[in-house]
Amino acid sequence: MFNTAFSKTPQGGNLAGIVVPPSPLNPQEMQKIASLANYSETVFIQPFDKKSFSFRYFTPRVEVEPCGHATLAGLTYLKDSGQLAIPTGIFETAGGKFPYTVNTDIGSIFFQMPSPILGSFLDSEEIIDSLGITSDNLMSDLPIQRVCCGLWDIIIPVKSRHVLMTLTPKMDHIQKISTLHKATGYHVFAPGDSVYTAFCRNFSPAVRIPEEAATGTASCALSAYLYAHCSDCPSSFLFRQGDALNRPSEIFVTMKQKNNNAIIYHVGGYACFLKNEHHHSNLSMSG
Repeated sequence: MFNTAFSKTPQGGNLAGIVVPPSPLNPQEMQKIASLANYSETVFIQPFDKKSFSFRYFTPRVEVEPCGHATLAGLTYLKDSGQLAIPTGIFETAGGKFPYTVNTDIGSIFFQMPSPILGSFLDSEEIIDSLGITSDNLMSDLPIQRVCCGLWDIIIPVKSRHVLMTLTPKMDHIQKISTLHKATGYHVFAPGDSVYTAFCRNFSPAVRIPEEAATGTASCALSAYLYAHCSDCPSSFLFRQGDALNRPSEIFVTMKQKNNNAIIYHVGGYACFLKNEHHHSNLSMSG
């Protein structure tokens, strides 16, 4: 079974495989299924009860920690198939336990992400060549920086949506640079408009994902980056991604400051449960 996440329609969003096995699978079995499915991520869900679940995430190549779009896809599947008893609960991942909330009025789902970590700054020279741009195409007042929200991403600011959409990424170079800096990949963004906070593209060839249509962890990382570097940063964000793949996606991120000044990030949006699609028979165990 699979859903498309961060879209209200099947034509948009990022596809994720969903497996809810009748009995637990070992990591080798999960990796084999994910490799055959060949989605950017496949989520394996083990219910504890009707309000708490264990989620594990596999790319076609490796297991990863929290994956935003696969989480949204999996929670939407559980909601639409009647396996969520109440609109709030917990999902457990390799990165910890996190709450989720279903808006029963409009059907959106939001879930907490790991606390972001701001990492090192990168020199632009090695980055621009891998994207086929010049230094003039970068926003001069913002840095290139590694940021982690469960997964490390290299956040790259470009001047305009036109620059973003005309990138010529060299995947072998991006893979080498990402591996060198222990990052999943690049998250490139351009300034938004009256609707969107930013327009984004994500390249992760190091984990066999050339480009993704929607990335929840990277969107959370970008929110923390903007909060750190922009004086007029909002408390909620709406990112547009996937246009280069003809799969437009909308990723919502909200920030909430706790009494101890810690900031909690929630990612969410909509997903489509593709009930009549069976592209991969090996995922049929999801029901």
